[in-house]
Amino acid sequence: MFFVFGYPASDMSRSPNVVPVHTLWKKYVLLLCITTPASVIPVLVGGADLMIPGVVQIPSSETVVPPQLVAIAQYITDSPITRGPPLAVGHL
Repeated sequence: MFFVFGYPASDMSRSPNVVPVHTLWKKYVLLLCITTPASVIPVLVGGADLMIPGVVQIPSSETVVPPQLVAIAQYITDSPITRGPPLAVGHL
């Protein structure tokens, strides 16, 4: 399931697809995931934009260019995975 914003139904062929967060909980590999500290998550939920100083980790094997669609997850230092499940989806 994908959501589309800002395009009329008659022009769906040119619309960007947005992956819902609940889809990413099962399929992590659909989007590049960047991480941020736990203290930043409530600020993002409140509507703030994620800025570069708030980013902890971007996978080095990936090239990230605006306006690429990315997932945002919490950085977890005590975990071998180093990130929690995706919490948001947005454009870089």
